[in-house]
Amino acid sequence: MAIGRLSVCTGAKGKASAHAQYIAREGKYEKDPEIEKLEHTESGNMPKWAESDPNFFWQMADEYERKNGSTYREHVITLPRELNEAQRLALVQDWIEQEIGDKFAYQFAIHTPKAMDGKEQPHCHLMFSERTIDGIERDPAQYFKRYNSKNPERGGAKKANTGIPPADRRADLSAQRERWEQTCNKHLELANSDARISMKSLKAQGIEREPVNFSMIEINKPSIRQTYMDHLNATTAFKQAKIDSLTINIIDELSAIKISEKHSEQAATAANGASDAINGSIRAIEDSQYLIDLRVPSNAWADKKTQLFSRVLDDSKQRIDGSKQLAADADQAITRADQAINKRLAQQSLSVIVERTT
Repeated sequence: MAIGRLSVCTGAKGKASAHAQYIAREGKYEKDPEIEKLEHTESGNMPKWAESDPNFFWQMADEYERKNGSTYREHVITLPRELNEAQRLALVQDWIEQEIGDKFAYQFAIHTPKAMDGKEQPHCHLMFSERTIDGIERDPAQYFKRYNSKNPERGGAKKANTGIPPADRRADLSAQRERWEQTCNKHLELANSDARISMKSLKAQGIEREPVNFSMIEINKPSIRQTYMDHLNATTAFKQAKIDSLTINIIDELSAIKISEKHSEQAATAANGASDAINGSIRAIEDSQYLIDLRVPSNAWADKKTQLFSRVLDDSKQRIDGSKQLAADADQAITRADQAINKRLAQQSLSVIVERTT
């Protein structure tokens, strides 16, 4: 299962310009070594007075939007690792064409930091104004004024989100997430990948485990971060051990192909890889065991987090036990393969002796 989440949030007045600089790596963010890689940035549907400088559009939104009004909406999209850089960009551009079209001014950027497992973590920030483009030319001061339904040319551009009941907003968001799942999976298929994403809950997918959802403040705490990394390492080790064990299929091959020492060597290499993965994940679990007894305030929140850590470690230990069994099965397969090889070689030697004596 690939990862491709879609989150939607709203930007408050006074925050748009700074956030646009952050996603485009401009201003104070331009040369910050701590900021993740900027893979691509682009804007569209900007009014004439902001075509050459998208950030000027967001500055004017900060200045002229009404007090306590929202200046932008944002889609924060986790992009699948299974897509390369060009394929990720094509997916984002397809999504923008579908959801934004020529209705709203927008700006987006694709960032590619390193995840905790050391692999790429591509994601997209898509900012857009909900002021609808209607073909009327307005200067910045007028663009963000209140809409005038009787005389649109005298008021600001109409906001698309006004007057929508909360229940309808929730339904619209649910439908949008479903469209994202379909669009993302279409691009995974185009990329000849078997991976797919799902926007359904774990329960709806039939997966019996608690979701792990840490805030950035929590995940940056060394103890929490280390526990989660140990869990990832144990999960990775289990998957690798399972893959290695599946490569050991010597017995089935014996009846179909000529036996040679190469098969035994391949089986031994696979088993050794599984064993290394298992030992590494065991060490990771043992190192993180002390985190169960976290020194945090005794309250409901802390108890909940401690229970979550316990579940994470228990799950990892179960995976380790499964890996051990897979390795044991692999060893047995190798033993049976060696016995079969020796038997076949003995038969071949006997045949040679018979041929020489006849």
